[in-house]
Amino acid sequence: MRLDHYIVDSVEAGQDIRSSMALFEDAIANIKKYDLWNDPIVWRGFGVKVMYGWIVKVSNNREGFRGALSDVAREIIGALNLDTPPIFTTKHYSNARFFGRPRAFVPCGPFKTYVNPNVKDIMDVSRRTTIHYSDKVEERYPRDPDEVAKEYIETKNDFPDVPAGEWQEMIVTAKEYYLLYPDSFFELTKKSKFATIKSIDDIKKYGDIVKLYNEWISYVRWFVSMRAKENPNIVGTYVKDGYPEEWFK
Repeated sequence: MRLDHYIVDSVEAGQDIRSSMALFEDAIANIKKYDLWNDPIVWRGFGVKVMYGWIVKVSNNREGFRGALSDVAREIIGALNLDTPPIFTTKHYSNARFFGRPRAFVPCGPFKTYVNPNVKDIMDVSRRTTIHYSDKVEERYPRDPDEVAKEYIETKNDFPDVPAGEWQEMIVTAKEYYLLYPDSFFELTKKSKFATIKSIDDIKKYGDIVKLYNEWISYVRWFVSMRAKENPNIVGTYVKDGYPEEWFK
């Protein structure tokens, strides 16, 4: 589901490098808290445009949910009795691209995950399909929403053991969560001869996201420090723009 229709007011983005770093440090703390370091990345398609798009914090405070969901899909979600509006995620990077820019999903606080092995996409369950055989045409109708809901497996504060890259929808409930946008770092890290993560293919686990962030910060700090040595008068501008003052001492 696309997000830019309904969560613009609930998005907190860093206004500069310093405030973005603060969000990242909290996101990393949550990665460690929930022992996600070696887990495959969970992706969330995100279409909202923000000036500093490295990381955003989303408050899941909508009343109900919106989007192009059928009545059957809504009934399934209703039968799950979720404690927050649903957050649709996947471990399949390309799958997330259908719904916006793929961003790594990091829960901020307690969360639950719901997965139905028989439901790869909730919209597929709710569609009527027509199958043409050589001697007949068969109409298949949506299954009973309550029966589908009973098949969902709930996990608390952990992501289910879905293989990375498998086309499997995961519904998450959380009051707050972070979305990290790795593509926004590559423009700089690919210039660094010391960086080890330079493309999305290098990112497999949450620990890789943290490593990418540290390599990005290291490069940015080196770059602005070198410019400041060449032109000390520019330090005031950098600090005014939100770069940490201690970088120039």
